[in-house]
Amino acid sequence: MCTNVQHTQIYNYFFLSSKVNNNNNNFSCREILIKNGSAVDAAVAAMFCNGLLNHQSMGLGGGFFMTVYLKDEEKAYTVNARETAPGAATVDMFNGSWDKAAKATWSSGPLSIGVPGELRGMWAAHKRWGKLPWETLVAPSLDLCRNGFAMSKVMYDGLESAPYIKNDPHLRKMYFNTAKGQFHKPGTMVKPSEALCNTYQRIAENGGDDLYNGTLAADFLDDLERVGSIITAEDLRQYEAKITEPIAVPLSNGDTFYSPPPPSSGAILVTIRKLWFDQSIKEAVDEARIHHQITPMHVEYEFGVIEDIVKGLRAKGHGMVRYRSRGSIICALYRNRTAIYANADFRKGGDVAGMD
Repeated sequence: MCTNVQHTQIYNYFFLSSKVNNNNNNFSCREILIKNGSAVDAAVAAMFCNGLLNHQSMGLGGGFFMTVYLKDEEKAYTVNARETAPGAATVDMFNGSWDKAAKATWSSGPLSIGVPGELRGMWAAHKRWGKLPWETLVAPSLDLCRNGFAMSKVMYDGLESAPYIKNDPHLRKMYFNTAKGQFHKPGTMVKPSEALCNTYQRIAENGGDDLYNGTLAADFLDDLERVGSIITAEDLRQYEAKITEPIAVPLSNGDTFYSPPPPSSGAILVTIRKLWFDQSIKEAVDEARIHHQITPMHVEYEFGVIEDIVKGLRAKGHGMVRYRSRGSIICALYRNRTAIYANADFRKGGDVAGMD
């Protein structure tokens, strides 16, 4: 299907492995595991760190899916903490318009803001499967927030593609070089606003529910009202992270593949490529890919996809567009009877950490 490319090193560890999108984050994960934290503890700590190191991808205002497997129970669970629509949202609130003015409203305006699920989801997962104190999980991120960190290439690319960020006073102070009239370059030490660090501090002290029914919720609602959001205090109070059983798919080798239900699909892509094309997790992650979603209405493909495939899809009426950025991202962990194998998607610039 695609030409072979060799971008990343495959890592294997005997005891444990973690895969995140930034090396600072890997160290935080490893630190939690060394302290005898659970895998969920490490995941929660990593999400807090990612909210700082990868603002463009996730944060306290977002949401997530998590799949947890418990060896002693031989059972898996899924945490659905994705964002939800506010109670005042309607099916026609964007008038079905796709023009430039309407897109500014539904893609980045105040009406585009969903009820955040990340923090309550992390709180629910930690209460059920965590071992370390909550504040221990926030501590590495709080340290990064207070002391600063090096700007990554992926964050820089995100800033360059969203110039309106320069209009936000907090983000401008953190990311923009006023003297040069441009965003700080990758490798530059940047420091989040004191307001964000104080938010992390309050979360560490008060717990994950503070954004939904505590003093942090009141401050958050004031900010939302000021920008014109329709999210209410009731929306925050009623938000619930759902813990359910995942989709279970028996594999031909006797293993079982567990995945959150739709719309989560990234891990399924890797499984399909492994089963149908007999690829290793390195090949499945590294090789050139094709991506299609509802919007934009075209098929995107990476350099390396066989030209006959591109021509064939174009002949069937698909609009074919070459990726000009990193496109979709997927990372993988695989465990057999001898070791844990991990591959970090080179497109995101992250890495793998583990213990032998």
